[in-house]
Amino acid sequence: MIVFSDIACSRVFLLELVIARISLPHCRTSAYLLCTINFTDEIRLVGPGSSPCSGRVEIYHNRTWGTVCDNGWDMSDAKVVCTQVNCGVALSASQGSTFGQGSGQIWLDDVSCSGSESSLTQCGHGGFGSHNCGHGEDAGVICSGSNFVLHYL
Repeated sequence: MIVFSDIACSRVFLLELVIARISLPHCRTSAYLLCTINFTDEIRLVGPGSSPCSGRVEIYHNRTWGTVCDNGWDMSDAKVVCTQVNCGVALSASQGSTFGQGSGQIWLDDVSCSGSESSLTQCGHGGFGSHNCGHGEDAGVICSGSNFVLHYL
């Protein structure tokens, strides 16, 4: 029996299933690594004036990108988003479509994060697609853009 350790799947955008063939040194056979990807955890920052670390928050759910409503949107929610997109600390939790209005689906409303979650979808919310807002209330974030912490002596 062969036991593998330290083998992981990396995210591949817009693929639901990844099968990787692994050549094994000193073996006459190959192994296959099967990876499934949870798209509920996909998130992006977009819109006019956006950057890789600031923008309107959109999540990918049920094969569709959608926005997050700003009802109850605060710095704890922004902290989770900035951590999830690997953009350092949250500087602002923007409301009122600061980064333009999205279109189509509004996925989340009444988001309530403690700040320790690793994904926005792990935070409390009213349920996917359940909302009482329009795209004029799309939530956004501004993140520091760096994961470095400066220590002054």
